[in-house]
Amino acid sequence: MKNNIFIIRGLGVFVVLLLAGCWAAPDTRYYTLRGIENPEVIRKTDYPYDIGIGPVIMPEMLIHPGLVSLSKDQGVEVSMYRLWAGRLSLMFQRVMTDNVSRILDIDAVWPFPWDNRSRPKRQVRVIVEEFFGVIGGDVHLKAKWIISTNNGEIQLLTRGETFTQLASSDSYMDYVEALNAVLNMLSVEIAQSLLEAG
Repeated sequence: MKNNIFIIRGLGVFVVLLLAGCWAAPDTRYYTLRGIENPEVIRKTDYPYDIGIGPVIMPEMLIHPGLVSLSKDQGVEVSMYRLWAGRLSLMFQRVMTDNVSRILDIDAVWPFPWDNRSRPKRQVRVIVEEFFGVIGGDVHLKAKWIISTNNGEIQLLTRGETFTQLASSDSYMDYVEALNAVLNMLSVEIAQSLLEAG
């Protein structure tokens, strides 16, 4: 009787190991965001202020490494094997800082946090409400931004907008490309808002 139990247990372990060997997890892929390749410089005169970009506030559903997308019935899908190569809010902020610097053609654009002893004269706080879409469909970036001065005590301009880009295929690579496109659109609008705010 004991021998039969050991045989049954041994067969069970063998079957589990065999199934585990047959099933292979998909390769994990990591993605990043990048700035505009050749931005058009929109500054017409010297911009007299240094600029701070951030903080960037992301929705709670985006604070983890997996890429988030929507299903066609508005369900939320989080990929286990398609991941951001860093913290999304910091990556987003880094790219926006680089974009604004190149669009305005000035070097003095800094990502948050900055040194309290020398805070930028113009600060841009960004609240992201949506930064996702349907794989193979429309991708949206809905954001509000506040341009302030005097260490954030005086608001110069508040604006909000939604940007949309159609992903060119149902691959994750093209989904990330569409996310990147709407981030770059937002960067252009923020640069224009900084000129408008003075």
